[in-house]
Amino acid sequence: FCPRVTVCAGTPPRISTFFHMQWSFVLLTLASAWEVQLECGISLVQLTVNLTQVVQDKEIGLLSAASSAAEVPGEQEHGEGLPVGPVPGEPKVQGAPTAHGAYIGHGESSNVKNAVALMLLGAVAFQMSTFYLVNNPDADIVFYSYNIFGSAISIFCGVLLYEGVQGCLEEYVMGHFVQGGTGRRMVRACQLIFWLLIADISMGWTSGALGKQTSSGKPGDDESWPQRKLKAECWGGVFTHAACFAGMSLWGVMQQLNWFGTAPIHALAVLPLAVLGTGIIYRVFDLVRDRLVSNTSMPEAREWWDEHCKEAENDVMSFGTSYVTVQAILFLIMGDIHSTSTETMAHGLEHHDVRSAAIYMSLISLIVVICAIPIISLSLRVLKEHDRHGALARFSIISVNYTLMTFAWCIFAATELLVMAANPEIDIHGIVMRVVIAVAVTAGSFAFIFALDKVADNSTGTTHKVIVKIILAKAILIGFSWEHCFQVALETMGANFNEYAALVTLLLSIMLCIVVFPAYLWYIMPKVSELREAREAEFGAED
Repeated sequence: FCPRVTVCAGTPPRISTFFHMQWSFVLLTLASAWEVQLECGISLVQLTVNLTQVVQDKEIGLLSAASSAAEVPGEQEHGEGLPVGPVPGEPKVQGAPTAHGAYIGHGESSNVKNAVALMLLGAVAFQMSTFYLVNNPDADIVFYSYNIFGSAISIFCGVLLYEGVQGCLEEYVMGHFVQGGTGRRMVRACQLIFWLLIADISMGWTSGALGKQTSSGKPGDDESWPQRKLKAECWGGVFTHAACFAGMSLWGVMQQLNWFGTAPIHALAVLPLAVLGTGIIYRVFDLVRDRLVSNTSMPEAREWWDEHCKEAENDVMSFGTSYVTVQAILFLIMGDIHSTSTETMAHGLEHHDVRSAAIYMSLISLIVVICAIPIISLSLRVLKEHDRHGALARFSIISVNYTLMTFAWCIFAATELLVMAANPEIDIHGIVMRVVIAVAVTAGSFAFIFALDKVADNSTGTTHKVIVKIILAKAILIGFSWEHCFQVALETMGANFNEYAALVTLLLSIMLCIVVFPAYLWYIMPKVSELREAREAEFGAED
């Protein structure tokens, strides 16, 4: 069906044959790239799980030996036990435990020392890898890398802010003033509206469509228009991603209600509710924006603001609906929907069942990305032939985003299941395994990108744009996986403050965003904008 999307009626036979061969090559490469990503992820996960298991077995053996030594009768009866420090004349063993559970040498456990060692080695390798990517001889790889890093940081900051606020609401509001499930769902709905409103206001204010009026009525008197657009895009992107995850939380909780949690098809029934609910919110926002922008004397900023607000709304709807879809798929595979945690959903399954679930999710991700090809092709045609702001064009954009985000969520769920299949006893929500999953996802994603880039280099027109869309969808996957790592790290730090844990986590999230966001605004986004303009001059707009 793919050639029918791209080949017009009456096309000469040779050209038609070329398109058939080209799309067949794209499909074959997609399958190969998917296999490369899967094998890369499995290898990294299996290696790390094996290393972790070896360390744990070694420490358990040392502790058992120390306990046995402590139980030997003799001089302990006279109150002289085993020495805490090294025995005179004996070699000093680093990290060896004593009878009292202390460690000779540096006073650190084997797990701590191994974790720090792996962190140092991994940090250097990861940082140097980013330099290789952003300075790659292939200009396309540089473009993909900057786009993915920028989008991942935007997701990272937005979700950290959302999680921090959500944690405070659950601790200090929902636990004391909001009773029952209905009240909690209303709080989540208010969060969705709040973050979307903040995204719209931040883009309107920084772009000049709201508040910043100049004497000449043109943007650029006090600050250049490109700089304003760049700032508006950065601020709006962060708050939009916070709204995206607020929507995911709302619809994910809806799926756990009694009727929706009885069958996978019932869980999927949340999908039209999500579309309807967010559609009503968007309509109200459109009416308010039309009233506000009618008073501005900056038509260029007004048009830009309205367009990007609609793009933000499209992203929020796509995030929520794709998440609901993948949760329903997991329900179908594993038979449980009463948790948004993949680990909890897989609880009780046999080892081979978890591995089968991982394989099913991987195959579904491959099917979804293949289905994305004709959907993207049709969307590009609709955008070319119809008004970009019309209902049909907007539906086509949301369809593309929904498909690609579903692909990203399937890959993420498959990776978590692969980790659990490698070692069912391991805690995938611990900080170590979160980092392992993030590294595996990142390495596998860039292996996938390098494979598809070879096809993109030998394609033109619609084929090239389809491949670029699929490649850039990896930003969602990478951003979400690394955000999970930092969220667990912040929660671990905040847990040391007992009843103030939620507040400390929020403050740490804000501090981390203060460190990360300026670098994103000053250095990454200008480069993304520069590379995007260069590509549009060469290939045309990616739509």
